[in-house]
Amino acid sequence: MIQLIEVKEVSNSEKPTPDEIHNCSLLETGHLLLFSQNMPTFQENEIKILETITTPVSYQISSGSIAIQKKNSQEQNALRAIMLKYLNYAKLMLGQTMPHYLSRAHLDKIILTPTSQNSLPPSFSFTPCLDGNRILTFFTNISTKPLLWSTSSENFSSFVKKFMEKHQNAIPAKQGGEVLKEKIARKMKVKIREYGGSRFKSPYDCFMSKMIKELNSSSKIESSMLNWQILPSQSCLFFSDAILHAPLENQITLSLTLELPRYRQLNPETSCMSILERLTEEVMMAPFSKKLS
Repeated sequence: MIQLIEVKEVSNSEKPTPDEIHNCSLLETGHLLLFSQNMPTFQENEIKILETITTPVSYQISSGSIAIQKKNSQEQNALRAIMLKYLNYAKLMLGQTMPHYLSRAHLDKIILTPTSQNSLPPSFSFTPCLDGNRILTFFTNISTKPLLWSTSSENFSSFVKKFMEKHQNAIPAKQGGEVLKEKIARKMKVKIREYGGSRFKSPYDCFMSKMIKELNSSSKIESSMLNWQILPSQSCLFFSDAILHAPLENQITLSLTLELPRYRQLNPETSCMSILERLTEEVMMAPFSKKLS
């Protein structure tokens, strides 16, 4: 069963320490890591800006671009400063608990999620990444109230087994029949992609898309759920591509997403793609897919 576990701070070392290996092992086996250190302090003008946000705001770390509607340049600059302050905090927290792991990951984006005013039922989902790379999510409750959050009680392996038993149509077809035609078409699409064309999805991408679509259209989640309370200023780290999750009562949060190539994990066999390949006895990676470095 998935657990919420207080993370251990590690000492500086050229190589991963036993505590860092322990933290990473907990993550890769499907647990949630809790950080109780104080988050960065926001100024009064920053708090006012945060309180005016009604829709999620995304900040792309590589480009420095911020996606938000109906905000002037001054407000956008203030939001960008808030995002950068949070980025530094998140990097500090991860650097103190899993520095070698952090160095292997690509910092993707920061998302500001405002307090929800609606009473819609929670939408549970995974956050898959193309070609089976892992998605780490580090989020912080920056509200003055506790964040009520729900996840599946089972790890990805247990959950997906149950899903596949009930949804045979989502399982990638065995390599036979029209495979030659499919292989040729797939290779052609990959070649087109390499020359700037549209991206071709791997069997893993297709399976995850089907599963998420099925989950969103179904009123019943095929897993018992666990409810968690994340207190103000507390943070949580988890593999969001492997754990079904959703807020039950939204409070304002900031989150950092990181992309980690599965072969750079402590144990790549715990990745979602490796699990699916064992269950289906099929190769789930698209032909000619290149590893991220």
